[in-house]
Amino acid sequence: MLPNWTDHSRTEILRGVDAAQEDLADFHVEIILKECQTDIPEEVVELLDELLDEKVMGIALCAIAHPKIESYISSLTDRGIPVITLNSDIPNSKRLCFIGQDNIKSGRIAAELLGKCIPRSGKILASIGNFEFDGHRMRLSGFQNRMDEMGFQKEQIEIIETFNDYQTTFRKVKEALERTPEICGIYMTNQSVAGCAEAVESLKKKSDLKIICHDMSESTRRLLLNEQIDFTISQDIFRQGYLPLIYLWDYLQKGKIPTVKTVNTNINIICSQNVDNK
Repeated sequence: MLPNWTDHSRTEILRGVDAAQEDLADFHVEIILKECQTDIPEEVVELLDELLDEKVMGIALCAIAHPKIESYISSLTDRGIPVITLNSDIPNSKRLCFIGQDNIKSGRIAAELLGKCIPRSGKILASIGNFEFDGHRMRLSGFQNRMDEMGFQKEQIEIIETFNDYQTTFRKVKEALERTPEICGIYMTNQSVAGCAEAVESLKKKSDLKIICHDMSESTRRLLLNEQIDFTISQDIFRQGYLPLIYLWDYLQKGKIPTVKTVNTNINIICSQNVDNK
């Protein structure tokens, strides 16, 4: 089950799902896909109910970390239905394991890059998609902690929530830049990077600031090559679609329990000079 993604992340996750389906075809495994239309926790619960009606034996899930969802996952585990979280964790549940990027480390890497590109007194804008997504929160937490270690003050970082929406991102980034013209660095923990880049472009501010984001899509590639953003920190999203299904099959058919609770995928730093290698 996936969130309401429409970007590169969805494409890569589904490519991993298709690869897992192909590898498991000889074992008569059926994979059922459910996709949320909103970030409302009740919708996640409703779709989980639908999966139970279809008598699934295991679930791979990416959703917000909300008490209702945490409780539901724990109840599934108690009933013998394993749940693996992917991309964004739900750590306070009884999930079997989490497969995804080390989001705290990824946020710390973003801070390391940005902190070495801007003045120590510089103002920073940090955009988070949704505070209820554990992955976004952990990236921001890692970013803030590393910036603090590097001597940046908490008051130098303004945080906005944009819900991965292009128009919301464009509006909020533009408003922040108009309100605080001293901003010289932008950190995007989330999607809608194009909305950020367009807001900066509309104010003709790119020469005055650095932009660092996450993940690698065709849109991000163009923004890097056009020098509208400076760095992106990518993750192996394909494996986040592939591995949970393989791990669930191993657990259900062989009783094989993951040796660790968190399986981290690769972290890569990409700029305009190595963009075509990724």
